[in-house]
Amino acid sequence: MIKVNFGCGGHKLAGWENHDLEVDIRQPLPYEDSSVDFVLAEHVLEHVTMHEGFIFLEEVFRILKPSGVAQILVPDVTKIRKNKNHPYFDSYLKFYQSNKWTDGTYKSSIIAMAFNYCHMALWTEELLLCVMDSIGYNAIPVVIDNSEHEELKNISRHWQAYQGLQPWVDGKTINEIDTACVEGTK
Repeated sequence: MIKVNFGCGGHKLAGWENHDLEVDIRQPLPYEDSSVDFVLAEHVLEHVTMHEGFIFLEEVFRILKPSGVAQILVPDVTKIRKNKNHPYFDSYLKFYQSNKWTDGTYKSSIIAMAFNYCHMALWTEELLLCVMDSIGYNAIPVVIDNSEHEELKNISRHWQAYQGLQPWVDGKTINEIDTACVEGTK
């Protein structure tokens, strides 16, 4: 079984082929057609242009085996809006302000997610579903870490970038407030 994690940064998954900058997702992926069982791309798609992201999703579709699954996680400003009444939302805003990433307002959190952190594209769950559907995936939204596929359960690691920055921060909740997770089956 071949499982590939693109854009892993320092979050390598045991039993996965973990790639970061050494594999440029803007280029053809170094895998044969229909050779990969699972793909994870967590908080990487927003670091390339929309066009490059579309081509990457096409490449992932190419390398997936029939019935292979890609799990794509992206920051989603519409989730921030939808979660304004979340019990942890004030802590979310305070966390970003305490790290000097925003001024602590809802507006600045949207601006930061759209334009900071070397983000080049603004994805939403609905846009990701639309693009993946147009490519040929059977794409569905999923709750982070709650896949129906054992291989894709509890593999999210982006939240670890938040954990420990402030002693009161729950990194998983921060991540859930602004992250969309979509799985696409070939």
